[in-house]
Amino acid sequence: SICSELLRNAMQHPQTSAMQFDLRVVTADGEEKLQLRAANDGAATDPENWAAGLGTTSIRRRVHDLQGQCSWVAQAQGGVSFHAQWSLARWLQGDAAGGV
Repeated sequence: SICSELLRNAMQHPQTSAMQFDLRVVTADGEEKLQLRAANDGAATDPENWAAGLGTTSIRRRVHDLQGQCSWVAQAQGGVSFHAQWSLARWLQGDAAGGV
């Protein structure tokens, strides 16, 4: 799932001791969407400099399969945050492999 992959990736990197997840339904562009935000307290590295590894590639694919978008941002106070949003209807149809 997307959440388990985010957690696995965060715990593989130095100084990560905590991760927070927030999942909610929002309305955007007249459509209900699932919005996922996740943040960890590990060492902040600029996602622009990341190599495309299996974990991030898998997450991007899953979000894309749900007709969504995602991004990672290094936090000034340390850690990295993740934001994704995708079609609730598509998710409810069960079209995405691996789930949230």
